[in-house]
Amino acid sequence: MQINRMITRVANMMPSPRDITDDESEERMATFRQALRHHALPDLHAVFDAILRSCRFFPTIAEIEALIAPIRAKRMVRVNRAKSLILKHEREWRAPANEFATPEDVAAIRASMRLACAETGGAHV
Repeated sequence: MQINRMITRVANMMPSPRDITDDESEERMATFRQALRHHALPDLHAVFDAILRSCRFFPTIAEIEALIAPIRAKRMVRVNRAKSLILKHEREWRAPANEFATPEDVAAIRASMRLACAETGGAHV
């Protein structure tokens, strides 16, 4: 679980306000997983990098949520723009007209040109 690794990395790099037992640590990890599971992984990576740069102590879930909001907003602008471009394409796209002549069309054109040349006495095609 990448969330576990990120939380563990942050916890190892920051001072803990008190010593906690292994059971408390596991409970804390489960709480963070539960609270942060609805966020996209790229957002979590970005917020944990921001935490390492800006927080002096291990952040609370509320602090993480406050840090992740603008990160998520920027990503969602890009996602929504991409979705609107896809919808625009689907709405406006038309199958290309058959711009290429089939072999039968070419044969018919040649036959009509031969006929026209024969009638006018010109060179044949």
